[in-house]
Amino acid sequence: MKTITQNFIKIVLLITIHLSLFTQKTQAQAPEKFSYQAVVRNASNALVANANVGIRISIWTTCSNCVIAYQETHTTTTNINGLFSIEIGSGIPWSLGSFSNVNWSSDTKYISTEIDPTGGTNYTITSTTQLLSVPFALHAKTAESTTDNKWTANGNNIGNNNTGNVGIGTTTPTEKLDVVGKTKTTNLQVTTGAGVGKVLTSDATGNATWQTAGNFNSTVNVLTNEAITVSQGTATMGGTILSDGGSPITERGIVWSKTNTTPTTADTKIIRGTGKGTFTASLSDASFLFTFYIRAYAINANGTFYGDVVTFNPSAQVSTFATTGSDNFSQNLVIDSNGNLYYASRGTHQILKYTPNGTMTVFAGSGTAGFTNGVGTSATFNEPASLAIDAAQNIYVGEEGNNVIRKITPSGIVTTVAGDGTAGYVDGLAANARFNYPRAIALDASGNIFVADRFNHLIRKITPSGFVSTLAGSTAGLQDGTGFGAKFERPSAIAVASNGEIWVGDFFNCCIRKVTQTGVVTTPFYFGCGGSVDGTGPTASFDSVGGLTFDAQGNLLIAEFFGSKIRKATPALVVTSLTGSTGVWGYQDGDANQALLYQPTGIAVDNSNGKIYFTDRNAKIRVLQ
Repeated sequence: MKTITQNFIKIVLLITIHLSLFTQKTQAQAPEKFSYQAVVRNASNALVANANVGIRISIWTTCSNCVIAYQETHTTTTNINGLFSIEIGSGIPWSLGSFSNVNWSSDTKYISTEIDPTGGTNYTITSTTQLLSVPFALHAKTAESTTDNKWTANGNNIGNNNTGNVGIGTTTPTEKLDVVGKTKTTNLQVTTGAGVGKVLTSDATGNATWQTAGNFNSTVNVLTNEAITVSQGTATMGGTILSDGGSPITERGIVWSKTNTTPTTADTKIIRGTGKGTFTASLSDASFLFTFYIRAYAINANGTFYGDVVTFNPSAQVSTFATTGSDNFSQNLVIDSNGNLYYASRGTHQILKYTPNGTMTVFAGSGTAGFTNGVGTSATFNEPASLAIDAAQNIYVGEEGNNVIRKITPSGIVTTVAGDGTAGYVDGLAANARFNYPRAIALDASGNIFVADRFNHLIRKITPSGFVSTLAGSTAGLQDGTGFGAKFERPSAIAVASNGEIWVGDFFNCCIRKVTQTGVVTTPFYFGCGGSVDGTGPTASFDSVGGLTFDAQGNLLIAEFFGSKIRKATPALVVTSLTGSTGVWGYQDGDANQALLYQPTGIAVDNSNGKIYFTDRNAKIRVLQ
């Protein structure tokens, strides 16, 4: 824009243009005007004081094209210092624009001042300057209805015309609208499109979907009900499906595991119908030996949903399985793969067979003491004291009266494995070997037979090829060591772990010993007789051991003779008492915590259901489950 200078007058603008807003009690918004001051000097640089002057103010938008956005005129009087003050926005509009339509939110603004020193309208352009700032109210008034390259604001409404991502609570949005933090709405409505009459929810993977409205909870709500235990190893449990998430439940039920602490449908499950509501399920093999982890589940089109995990420890019960009529001092029980139980009846010189429901038959032995091989009841035994069974279901008998080891096939054929029938101590070929009260026997996975040779105080070994040797032991005593360097006193129980280690109940030493396949003997628990105390490793003690066996989880189950208890030692050597009362002998079934036993010896576990069978001097076969 050109600047025109006249010789007779010179207008000098103050460096500071005083801008101010005025508020009035009767106004809801600030007035659209601002204060403006300037000093007028003539061509001789003298002040034009106490004079009437005519003024024309022009607001320019940019100056490259000299676009006037607004003009107004004023007539005012300078003071003694040649200063005049006016309010831009309150003058008489000239010929261009409207002050209220000036867009203060964009472009560069300039202000030019023209003066007529006689108070008329013969104006001369004398000065133009850039407005470096404008009152905020003027900027905000126009900015709120102005569109920039991203956002549009109009009253309380905002919009965004950006084609990229918008973030609230994040500077790195990854979606069209990425909100980090909580959102809240008091009236969410859908007025058009597929969502009308429906509610917004998410599927199992978090994707939003519209679901039919009605009796609706936005998620599938699954509740796991507490398990109710009952006797004989059963439990009732269940769940409740409170809501289906708008998609029908096609399957519901219970999942459970003895090892997985967060069971899923990949574990054991019991299906209990479809739809919402409450349901129950029964578990028939709830062995007290385990902690069960259970939870309810529901499946619909959106996925599989689970309730909280409930832990469940079945209560243990002791009951009488059979009456034998013989109070054995024997490790005399084994169970075959069909759940049949075999019992060495020392008093009747027979091997008895019990089906799972308790039906008894004579498997082998005539009932008269003797030493005759044969088939079934044609064979004779003399005080059979212990049993073991191999993978082919052959049963081995440790026979104290004849001092031999016998074998019975599944068809009942009885043969002699080792021993010549005379009490003594001879290693070598099986037919020439001698034992002295072979109280307990056990087999390893290779078919080796290990014998607790009671009165010889030895652990003997019989190979599948028929050779007998001494694995560990010498004279009576209590001493760890290797081979003949170790000592036992009347070992009366024996069991083989899955890793081949031989565990021995050393009766008169009141402790449990461990023997490796190379004959190294150690005592993992209390060394010697120290009562009947639960604990870990050396802190645990036993009051003489009558029988031993391992369960499928590697726990050593112990029939404690004088302690009159059934106990358990975990692979980590943690010993607990399962039933019986220390040193209290008696006969009482019922809850395991109140049951009474009388010097138990024989012990076996049915790994298909966790039931523990044992014999005691009550002349009973009893079961802990």
